[in-house]
Amino acid sequence: MNLIKKTTLALGLLAVAGTSFAQTTATSSNGLLGQRYAEFNYTLADIDSTADYAHGTTLSANIPVIASVLDVGAAYTYSWIKSGGSAHANTLAAYANAYMALDGVKPFVGASVGHSWASLPFGSDNDWGWSIHAGAEIPVGAFVITPKISYEDDFNGRIGNSDDVWTYSVEGNYWFSPKAAVYAGVARVDLHRSNVDSWNFSAGVRFKF
Repeated sequence: MNLIKKTTLALGLLAVAGTSFAQTTATSSNGLLGQRYAEFNYTLADIDSTADYAHGTTLSANIPVIASVLDVGAAYTYSWIKSGGSAHANTLAAYANAYMALDGVKPFVGASVGHSWASLPFGSDNDWGWSIHAGAEIPVGAFVITPKISYEDDFNGRIGNSDDVWTYSVEGNYWFSPKAAVYAGVARVDLHRSNVDSWNFSAGVRFKF
């Protein structure tokens, strides 16, 4: 894979994973687990190996399916970068999060699967990808803070020819009304066997429905 493809796919997968950062029951608070909501976010990726920035926008929805146990959701991400020619990618994904409450803190684990199709300066490419992640919602006053770690890869199954991405992230969410929230997050994205690691900065809004 070339740099642009790796960057756009990684940004897309990260944005998808970002939709599952957080999720607390509606009666307990400031988090998101166990709540029905829609989300829009923007992500800026500062890539270590280039002066260019990558960008991404995501629309998603989260649905609780088993009270206090399991949420599912879906997301669409559009990402783009200009580096030796414009490139962009589209990603569709679905995810699930299982969680529990422990003295106000909600640890969770989850997984997602998605498909990305990218338009590159010299052609196009398509990739199926998957991810697993774990984290916890931690209430801090009016906010909920959510640290998370995730691992993402494609389905190529060949050593040296996969995405192999580790992401370490933290997010803060604040419900400024009973139905609406704002949030911001930062993530370090580590692409193994590649020099296109990045710092990703995200911000967005969420609405209960």
